[in-house]
Amino acid sequence: MSQTQAERDGWKRWIDGLLIILIHLVTWGYLAKILLRPDDGWAFYFALISMVILLLGFFRSGGWFRLISGVFLLGGFFILWRNQVPAREIWQFFGSTTGILTLMCVAPLFSIPITMGAYHRSAQLIIRERVRKPHSTYLVVSSFTYILASLMNVAAIVASYATFHHLTRPFPKDVADKISFAAYTRGHTLAMMWSPVGAAIGAALSRIPANPGIVIGMGFFFSVFMVILDMWMIKGWVRRHAAAVDVMPASGETRIASRHWRRVGTVFGVIFFFVLTVIALHEWVYVPVVDAVILLILVFSIVWSLLLKKPKRLVQELRNKGTTGLLGLLPQFLLFISVGFFTQVLTVAGHMELLVDWFEALSVSAGWLLILFIVLFATISSQLGLFPALVVVLLADLIPYQALGLRPEWFAFAIIAGAVGGVPASPLTINVNLLATMMQEDPTRVSRSNLPFAGVMVLTVSMIVCGLSLLFPV
Repeated sequence: MSQTQAERDGWKRWIDGLLIILIHLVTWGYLAKILLRPDDGWAFYFALISMVILLLGFFRSGGWFRLISGVFLLGGFFILWRNQVPAREIWQFFGSTTGILTLMCVAPLFSIPITMGAYHRSAQLIIRERVRKPHSTYLVVSSFTYILASLMNVAAIVASYATFHHLTRPFPKDVADKISFAAYTRGHTLAMMWSPVGAAIGAALSRIPANPGIVIGMGFFFSVFMVILDMWMIKGWVRRHAAAVDVMPASGETRIASRHWRRVGTVFGVIFFFVLTVIALHEWVYVPVVDAVILLILVFSIVWSLLLKKPKRLVQELRNKGTTGLLGLLPQFLLFISVGFFTQVLTVAGHMELLVDWFEALSVSAGWLLILFIVLFATISSQLGLFPALVVVLLADLIPYQALGLRPEWFAFAIIAGAVGGVPASPLTINVNLLATMMQEDPTRVSRSNLPFAGVMVLTVSMIVCGLSLLFPV
């Protein structure tokens, strides 16, 4: 290794260490803000750290993320220059997305007790040799990924694949690949429509004054409907492309120990109680949804992990999540900070009034086609590799839903569903690349298999939102 390369690697390690410290300062500072509730919200503190992270992030992130972030930053600075805003006041436009960034940092902690307790192994024992047909196999794998993702987010794909990948081995390769490409990615995606662990719904509820119970309920029931509809779509595909033959052996009478049923019930109970507690804190204690989710993730994950009585494993998991895990979020930090800066500049500069007038005129001429366009734009944006929560923030800040005649709940549902709908159909997203790596497949092949799903999501969500806007207008 040359001296120049060694110096470059040394600088990278130094910058990475500094970034980890800064991200921890943001995370723990926001937690302190939730508990102490200072009058000024420590705006300068979060703005200063955000600007430093942004500067260092440009040196450590890839070209695609750097390009998109640079476009939003240049747009924001151009508007500030046109409005002759003094340089000493620019810091006030940074730090608006700190809550969402903190949620992204603490959300992976919920995967720790699931992994430590190996709860997915109990599900494997319950289901093993009881599923024989392709469509029922798909339903089991997709549903289990969906359930795990509501607590583990993208880590659910790893746990679910490790548990159930053997179920598709007896099927022909084209059928097995179709099931695997769809079940893991779509199961994870649909859970992100309502799970508080997913940053998309937290981003929407932090920017839109919508009732969280209605938004979460809509996302949950629609996602369950899509899981079932997706199973029938896979069943139809198998009938058209391969013979639907029971190739798996019939199971014998195997008694499942009651402890495995209790362990699976524990996961369901935690999900149910977690969601209810989030809604209760928001409605009765008036805690913002994002803040409630952040606090509860910390409490639930740490207490649950301690009850498993594996302290060394817990320390190891926390160390991994707090170092390399945080660095993996750096590109998203770069995008969120720059987009938050841009939308804050638009709001303060008064350009939002022009957007309201423009959308009011479009809503008269285009009608329901404008809703279809918004959902389609959200889907395409996520297909380009943008994080769904980032797409939600951008649309929530820039589109005046009142001008479209939509209730905030319908608008929040539309942009969340649109943003997550394009995730499994993109070779640039985390969940597609994670599955492709485990299966040793081309990410483009995995994403291409999910294009019909993205199309169905766009059309179905648009029809539902248009119907709701007619039945329940503002």
